[in-house]
Amino acid sequence: MPSRPSGDSGGFLVVKGTRDVVMALVLGVLLVAGHRRPLGWVMLVEALAAYGDMADVLAHHGSAATALGVHGLTATLMVVNGLLLMRETRKAPIGVRAVLTDRQVRPDELLRRVAQLRSRHTTRSPASGATARVKPAD
Repeated sequence: MPSRPSGDSGGFLVVKGTRDVVMALVLGVLLVAGHRRPLGWVMLVEALAAYGDMADVLAHHGSAATALGVHGLTATLMVVNGLLLMRETRKAPIGVRAVLTDRQVRPDELLRRVAQLRSRHTTRSPASGATARVKPAD
């Protein structure tokens, strides 16, 4: 907005500011909690608010540079980040996923399982006694 609204329209900035703070807190909670995919979805949904702000500025004859450069760019970056957060990364072998997702495992049991998985994928050469990693079949 080029100038501060006068009269009753000053409440618009209060409402917009409160909305922005609450939206940032939601993102912060998901980020701190480590919920990557829900964080990506929330970023995609919250990008709609930035696109809406861009449309509001343009509809009320505001600066196109501000609308596109501030709100449009912010919304587009939120969409890109949201999609990147939701993208699946390289998956671990099934045995490793089973070990890592079993939350009832004691640390010594976890170490034993990891060593067991490693030994399955390691072979010894009878001639030299050297070990080599074998790529597991998918």
